[in-house]
Amino acid sequence: MFKTRIKASSINNLTDARYFAAKYAEWLGFCLEPGNPNTVSPATINAIREWVDGPAIIGEMGLSDAETLLSNIELLQLDGIQVPHLMPLETLADVSIPVIKEVFFESPDPDAVADFCSLFATKVTYFLLDFNKMGYSWDNMQTHIAEWKKVFQDYKIILEMDFTPENTPQIIEVLQPWGINLKGGEEEKVGFKSYEELDDILETIED
Repeated sequence: MFKTRIKASSINNLTDARYFAAKYAEWLGFCLEPGNPNTVSPATINAIREWVDGPAIIGEMGLSDAETLLSNIELLQLDGIQVPHLMPLETLADVSIPVIKEVFFESPDPDAVADFCSLFATKVTYFLLDFNKMGYSWDNMQTHIAEWKKVFQDYKIILEMDFTPENTPQIIEVLQPWGINLKGGEEEKVGFKSYEELDDILETIED
């Protein structure tokens, strides 16, 4: 077990799914965004689901209307969905399962992030801050670390950033995120993949 929850994102093979399930991941995320190179088919999700037990199955959606969202939830029996920053609040009105909302700012600012989270807090369970996508590092956060700590206290934040064995323990201790987001990826060959880098990171936050 770890000092924070683990979300695995962009899962597209059974090897990754088994690895993260064995690490007691809270969520397994599968990309369902049309045109995204990481998108997987419903058949793939259902096949992987039969081989793993424990993590919640999350559909990582692109921009879509409410009807498409609800259809995917029902078709795939999803435990939760992840939606992009620009997804309007009204599109989520009839969603009854947990929602992870991506948060994206070209220049991340803790006050702007807090205001955004406040607007969506009635329908969103967790907020995903992908600082890798925003080009924002742990060093960048130090200027406003007190303000960032308050954002993480006030909302259930799942954090993705440039985690290393050196910085991960400090990030978890200082920010106390609700969880961290780690990416899956292609196998080196069917059934085989090296997890040395991930193992090194996770070992530093074992509880």
